[in-house]
Amino acid sequence: MITGCNYWASHAGIRMWSDWREEVVREDFRKIASLGISVVRTFPLWPDFQPLTLLRSAAGNRRELTFGDFPLPSTEAGRAGVDETMVERLLRLLDLAGEAGLKVELGLVTGWMSGRLFVPPAFEGCNVLTDPLAIRWQVRFVRYLVRRCKDHPAVACWSPGNECNCLGHADRHQAWVWCDIIAAAIRREDPARPVSGGMHSLAPAADAGFEAVDWSIQDHGELFDRVNTHPYPLFTPHAATGRIDAFRNLFHAVAETRFYADIAGIPGAIEEIGTLSPSFAGEETKAAYLRNVIFNALAHDIPLLAWWCAFEQRDLAYAPYDWNAVERELGLFRTDGAPKPVAEMLTKVNAVLAALPPVSPAVADAVCVLSKNQDAWSNAWGAMLLAEQAGLRLRFAFTDAPLPDCGLYLVPGVSGGSALSRRTYLELIERARNGATVYLSLDDGVLSPLDDLFGIRSIHREMPDDEVVVTVGGQSFPLHRPVRYAIEPQGAAVAGTLARGEGVFFDHRYGKGRLLLLTLPLERHAVEQGTAVNRPDEWPGRAVYEYFGAEVAARHAARSNDPLVTVSCHPVSDGGMLVIAVNNRPEAAAFEPLLAPGWKTGEFFYGTPGRLAGNDAVIFRIERE
Repeated sequence: MITGCNYWASHAGIRMWSDWREEVVREDFRKIASLGISVVRTFPLWPDFQPLTLLRSAAGNRRELTFGDFPLPSTEAGRAGVDETMVERLLRLLDLAGEAGLKVELGLVTGWMSGRLFVPPAFEGCNVLTDPLAIRWQVRFVRYLVRRCKDHPAVACWSPGNECNCLGHADRHQAWVWCDIIAAAIRREDPARPVSGGMHSLAPAADAGFEAVDWSIQDHGELFDRVNTHPYPLFTPHAATGRIDAFRNLFHAVAETRFYADIAGIPGAIEEIGTLSPSFAGEETKAAYLRNVIFNALAHDIPLLAWWCAFEQRDLAYAPYDWNAVERELGLFRTDGAPKPVAEMLTKVNAVLAALPPVSPAVADAVCVLSKNQDAWSNAWGAMLLAEQAGLRLRFAFTDAPLPDCGLYLVPGVSGGSALSRRTYLELIERARNGATVYLSLDDGVLSPLDDLFGIRSIHREMPDDEVVVTVGGQSFPLHRPVRYAIEPQGAAVAGTLARGEGVFFDHRYGKGRLLLLTLPLERHAVEQGTAVNRPDEWPGRAVYEYFGAEVAARHAARSNDPLVTVSCHPVSDGGMLVIAVNNRPEAAAFEPLLAPGWKTGEFFYGTPGRLAGNDAVIFRIERE
C-alpha cells in the first residue's frame, strides 16, 4: 500500500497554471516527498489549457472557435484548441515531480473543483457531458495532453478529470457514453497506463436497463481500470452523524471502497480523503483518524490512499475558496509551510509501510449480496461494521452478478417485492442445500418461496413502525421495526426473540447447509440509528453475526477478543501469517491476540503486544509451532 496527496500549488490553488511559479512547485514537491508520499494527483484546469471562445454571427449562429479574437493556430496544439504554454508548464511540473521521486496521476478534463464549475468560455451554459461540440473538443484536448505527456516517466495513470459527474446532468446511458469516449481517447494515445474513474458518489445499477442510477458502479467496472472513492463524511449519506475517530466512521472509507471495487470487479482506491474543516476534527484528531484509516485500508487490500489536500488554501480570496469554508483548512502543511500533525503522522506511518513485507489479501469469510429497492450503501456499511465486530471479513456482490463461491452468504435488508430475481434467490437456496450458510434480513421485503425453505409458518404482516428489543445469544439490543412479520417456527430453531418471546430470528437446517432469516433491518439500523455501534457493550447487534459466524471466525489463525479491535490474517509465502490488529477507538485498549492451536507469535514489525494506543495498530508475524 502507498499513500498520496492531491495537489494544487501552495501559493495559488486553482490559479497555479495562470500564476505559474516553478520555484514554488519545486519546494512543494520537496516537502510532499519528505513525508514518504509516493503519488500526487493534480489537475490541468480545463479553461486554462483549452481557452476556447465561440464567436457567433447573425442571429447568434455559431461561426468559429478561437483563442479570444484570434483564429486557432495551424499547429498540432492549435488543432486541439490547447494553449502550448500551459502544456509546457505541465511538462515542467512532471519534471519537478520526477526529481522529487513522485509519481503523478493526471485528472485531464478538470472542469469541476471544490464546488465551482470551470469550463472554456466557448462551452459556458451548455451541458458539456452531452453537447456534441463540447465532447468533440474534449476528445481533442484529452488526446493532445496524453500524447504530449505519455512518454514522461513521472506519469502513473490518467483519469477523465475530477468528479466529472458534477460537470452537468447525464442519465445512465449518456454517462456511459461520455466515460467510454474519454477513456477510449486516453487509451488511443496511451494503451499502457491504467485509466482511473475519478468520480464521486456512485451507486449500484439494479440491472442493465435500469435508469434511476446515472453514474453506476458496474459501468465504471466496465469502462475503467480502477474505481475510486472520495469518502468525506459531510458528503456521504449517514456519515456525518458520528465522530470521525470512532469505530463507525473509521470504516467509512474502507467500506465504501470495498463496496465500489467488489461490485465493479476492478481494484479500488481511496483517491481523496480528508476532514474538510476543524469543525469536524481538530488537528490531533485528524492525524489519529488518518492513521487508523490507513491501517484499515492496508488490512482490506486497498492499494492507495491520498489525502486532500497538500497545502492550506485559507488565504485565497477568490472562488471557490471565497464560497466554501470546507475548502480552506485541508492541508498537510500550514500556510507558512510548517507540517501539521497529520503530515508528521504520515511520515511515521509511511516508514512503517515501507518496512513491511508484502501484504497479501486476507481470505474473505463471507459474501454480502446487495439487492434492488434498498439503500445498498447503508446495508453494505452496516454489514461490514457488524462483520468486523464479529471477526468476519466481507466481500460485496450485487444481486444481478454471478454469485462468488463462498461458504457464507449475507443478504441484508431485503426490500420490496423485486429485491432478488428468482434465479438469484434459488441459486442462494441451492448453495445452502449444498452446504453453505445463507442469512437474509428483511426490511419490508417479500420472498417467494418462503415458509418451507426457512422452516416457518407465516401468519400475517403489519407495519407498526416501532422500536423493539431483540435478544440473540443472551444479548439484547434495540432495533427499529418498520414491518412486523408474524411467524411461527415449523422446524426452524428460534435464534432471536422479542421481549414477550415472539420469534424474529430463525435458523433452519436445509440440505447440507443452513438458511437463516431475521425479520428486522439490522444492517441499515446499525448505520442509520447513529453511533450505538461504537459502543458494542451497550448495543451488541453483532450478536446476530456471531450466532451464524462464530465457527467461521474461530478458524482464523489469530482473532480478537475485543469487538473494537479488528484482526486480519494475511498469508505469506512460507506458510506463516502477517497479522494486522487495529484499535478502532480513540482510547487505548489492552489487547492480546487469540492464536489458534499450533501457532506462535513471531517478529513484530510495528507496535508491541499487550496494549494498543487509540486509533493505532500492531503488526506482527505468526508462524507454525
